[in-house]
Amino acid sequence: MGVGLGLSLSLGRGSGCGGRDMIGLIAPFLVAAALAVFIPMVLMREASPISRNKTAVLVISLLILFLLTAGYFFAAYLALDVKTLDVMKDNTTGAALHFARLAMYSAFFWAPIVFVVVSYRPDQKGQVK
Repeated sequence: MGVGLGLSLSLGRGSGCGGRDMIGLIAPFLVAAALAVFIPMVLMREASPISRNKTAVLVISLLILFLLTAGYFFAAYLALDVKTLDVMKDNTTGAALHFARLAMYSAFFWAPIVFVVVSYRPDQKGQVK
């Protein structure tokens, strides 16, 4: 049974989706989810009381995660084939836009987590603002 972009939901023996493939697919999502929780929490804890503005923490967290996911996709492309770097040298703007687009697609997954973490941060009295 196919869904969306040709992704297969059947995980039986005949699906062609081995255990390593599933780990390679799920692990980046789990890491991104963990970072989406960890980065805003660290920024809120380490920021001075004056700069603990939720909007600033939100924007900085989103920017950091955007850059990390774009870097992950860049590294994943290089891991597939080192010759990819030669192709990217010819069109650096196109390559940068490609990795930015991939990072934006992944933001559909991790950005809501960042919003929830930032919006439910407790104030100094321990109450949720």
